[in-house]
Formats: sequence, structure tokens, C-alpha cells
Amino acid sequence: MPQEDSSRARAILADFNDFPEMEKWKSYANNIAIYGEERKSGQIGGRTAGQIDSTRIFDTTFRDALEVFSAGIVSDLTPQNERWLELESQSFDPEVVESERMFYNGASDRIRTRIGQSNFYRAFHEAVHSGGMFGTFCLAMMPSKKRAFNFVEIPFGKFRFREDEDGYATTVFHEWDGKTAEQIYAYFKDDIEDGNAELPEVIMDAMKAEHPSARNKKFTIIHMVKPRLGSEGNIPAAPENRPFESVYVCKESSSTILDNDGLYYQPYIVTRILKSRHDAGFGRSPGTQAYPTVRVLNRAIRDISVAVEKGVRPPMLVPKDSSYRKDDRAGGEIMFDPHTPNGIPQPYIVPFNIQSVDWFVNRLEGQIRSAFFNGMFKFFTQQDIATTEKTAFEVQMQAEEQLKLFTPIFQNIVDECLSQVIENVFVQMSLVGDFDDLLEESELEDISNFSVVYNSRIALAVKSQRTQGLVRVAQAAQVIEAFVPGAGARSLDWERGLKEIAVNSTVPAEIVNDDATIDQLKQRDQQIAMLTQQLQQLQMAGQAVSQMGAAGL
Repeated sequence: MPQEDSSRARAILADFNDFPEMEKWKSYANNIAIYGEERKSGQIGGRTAGQIDSTRIFDTTFRDALEVFSAGIVSDLTPQNERWLELESQSFDPEVVESERMFYNGASDRIRTRIGQSNFYRAFHEAVHSGGMFGTFCLAMMPSKKRAFNFVEIPFGKFRFREDEDGYATTVFHEWDGKTAEQIYAYFKDDIEDGNAELPEVIMDAMKAEHPSARNKKFTIIHMVKPRLGSEGNIPAAPENRPFESVYVCKESSSTILDNDGLYYQPYIVTRILKSRHDAGFGRSPGTQAYPTVRVLNRAIRDISVAVEKGVRPPMLVPKDSSYRKDDRAGGEIMFDPHTPNGIPQPYIVPFNIQSVDWFVNRLEGQIRSAFFNGMFKFFTQQDIATTEKTAFEVQMQAEEQLKLFTPIFQNIVDECLSQVIENVFVQMSLVGDFDDLLEESELEDISNFSVVYNSRIALAVKSQRTQGLVRVAQAAQVIEAFVPGAGARSLDWERGLKEIAVNSTVPAEIVNDDATIDQLKQRDQQIAMLTQQLQQLQMAGQAVSQMGAAGL
């Protein structure tokens, strides 16, 4: 039960406020948001000194490139109409591998179905959009009464986190600001009726007030989720024994609302687009990389707009004592004194080299789009390749170069976000019994840990980068074999290499033989070779006997 000014609540609030990285990033992130999506700047914590005004944005290249980046990742990494994820058993026990393979094959289909029925794709798109700007995003898997899984993008600036020894964000604080007393009461209603939660007096007074507007008074709730020390992670378990502890604190009253709400997984999934494991705090992103270029381009477009306007409405040179009255409307009349020497107004035109300016703008736009890998995503959609000034080969080489630069981003999103999402969904579906029939059909009492295999266009393209070197070596080996017979076979394990190529391509995993099957086939081939050799020896011996008989020996 909550206690006013409790020491636990004050400690949580102090831990939430002790995050200097956010203060360092606030002004910078606000300015990036103005160029990328100004509505998100208000979610970071208000305007700061020196922040640019959204009315002074003259170019949308940054916003267009960001939209292509976020939409490209969602559609090419997690395509809703494709088998973009599959679960694989990590068991080494040959007696259960086949049963677990059948189980995980069915579980993979159900997970994709449940994710498709949720709002995951919309929330993931919004989260990646924020990550493209700020370098860090938080995708939350929150409870909902309307759907099995409710995914929400937590705005940048409304979450804090602490990392574990491996650099993962394990302790997360979520700031719910602007929630009315009525909304807070509705959220905790079931826990209040069960006696697990109690609202502080400041909120209950607002609920009990006679004037209806009192219920609209807003409060701030801090939700902290952190790993629980000593938890064994058993499922099911009592709330106080679950792997993660969950605490809700009212900021205005410095009191806890719900303090025994244990969770089986971390619902707040914090992801850095790019980040060194040795650096604590926020990550970096295409937005932070392109920000200086974005500012230069915005200023250039502003100056070009002024230059174009001067070409249409140029400043005028007029005598000081003339009766000149400017009228630059279409068909307008400019009155002047014809008796004044040189009294006819003259336009003052400044030379403007549009070709050099066009080259400069295109170069800046190209840098921004390249930072967001727009060329790579365009290559995946196979659009405009035939009409581009470059050849298809040049476009492909450029896409492969960008793919190499994109690979760290892909690995971070997969490692810190998607894998955590799939694990959370798997745990939640296990809790509600979605896999019980699959376990019975597989005759499995328990299952081992699993790994996630990604089969989307981006995932396969990244995997193909690993095998291209092997393909090039194989081509070189064919040439070397002519000079050094057997050199290729001695240099590499080509059977494992061919299997790696198959796994990293579009070949379905179920038709790729496992190591045990390959060993059996090797033994069969060796037996056939031995039998063939013995048969040949017998035939040669028979021929020798026949020849000796014919010779009368």
C-alpha cells in the first residue's frame, strides 16, 4: 500500500531525475525534431534557448529522407505479408531436435499471426521514425483490454534507462505526464478493487470534487521496471517472484500507487540505432549525422528563395528626388517624373548562377538521403533503376556499399528491439496457453531456448554479404586448380561453406540438411565408393584370370 512521502517513492524519483544525459541532449534533440517532425519537439520537454522556429524551415529533404528510412525498415525488415521471422531450436539433443523443430515451426506462424493482429507495425514505424532522428527509441508492449498485444512508442524525452554490465537497457523509467485524475483511476481500477493499489489523496480529492472539471486535473506518474535480484524466472510465479519488478509512483505526492506488480518480461524495449558498447546513454543516428548538412541546406534554400523572388520582384534604383511609386503587380503602372534627369526607375539585378547553385543543392540533398540509406531502400523496391542515369550495375554496387554501412544498424535493431519483442510475445503467448496444443502434438514436456532467424529482404541481403567472399574464393579456386590440383579442397571446408550459402540465401531452412544428415550421407557415399572400388578390383581380377586362361597359363 502506498504511503505519502515514502522513502521508496522518493528514491525512485531521485533515480529518475539523476539522468544528466537527457539535459545534455534536450536542446540538440529539440532542434533535430524541428527539422524532422516539429510535433515531437514538444514531447522532449519544451522549447529551449536558441531553438529554431518551425516557421523558418524552408526545405523538407530531411523529412522526406526520414520517412523513407522508417518506412523502408518496417517494410523491408518486418514485411507483414512475408515469413520474416522463424524460431529455431538451440538444443543439441538429437532425440528432441525434430520434435522441437515441428513445435517452433508452428509457433513461428502463430507469433507472426498475433503480431499482425496487433498494432505492432504502426508502433514500430513510429519508433524507428524517432530513432532515425534521435538515435534512441523506446517501444513498449503494454497490457490492453482490447487486443492481445498493445505496442506503444514512448516519446523521446519521456523515458530514462539504466544499462547492465553488457550495455543493454534493463532498468527503464517511463514518465506519464498529462494524465488526468479520471484516466489514472480508470487505469488502476482493477488493482484498486483487488486491494493491490491505492491512489494518493491528491488524486482522490480530485475524483471526489463536486466540480466535474476537477477530474481533468493532470498528474505525473513515474513507472519503473527493473530486473528483480534473485528471481529464477519460473513460469508461472507470484508477482513478487517474477523476473521484473514494477512500481508506479505519483510525482506530485511522492508516493507509490502500485508496488507489488511483478512482470515476466521488460515491457519497455529501449533501442539505440548505433552505439558503442563502451558508451553509456543515448545512441547516434542518421539524423544526428546529417544534422549539420540539414542546417546548411535549409539556409541555402532560404537564400535561393530570396534570390528567385528578387528575380521576379527586383529592388529598384530610383533618384532621391523622384516621384517614384513602386507597383510590381501584373500590368501595374509605375509613376515617375519625366523631367528629372535619369529619373526612370531601373531594376537592380544581382547576377545569379542557377547552375552552380543547383549542383550545390543536389550535393547536399544527396548527402542527407545517403545518410538515411534512401538509395538502398529504392534498390530493394526495384523502382527507377531502368530510368536512372547510372547503369543497373552501378546502382547495384552503390546499394551494396550502402548495405555494408547499414549492417550495424540492422544488427542493433534486431539485437536490442526485434529479438526482445519476439521473446516478450512468446512468453505472453505461453502464459495464456497459445502453444499448449503444439506441445501436445510434439510430445514435448519442456522446450529449450530458441534463436530467431530473420528472412526479410534486408536480412537476406545482409546475410548474402557474408557469403559473397566465399563465392569469390570459389571462383578463384577454379583458376588455381589448373596449376595446383587439390589446392581448393585443402584450403576450405567447402561442404560447410555451401551449407552457409544455402542458409543465408532464400533456400527454405527445412530443406537444408543438418550436420547429422550430412554425416550419414558422407558415410553412405564412402560405402558406395568402397563397394565400387571393390567391384572394379574384382572385375580387373576376373579379366586377368580370363587373359591367363586364354594364354594357356
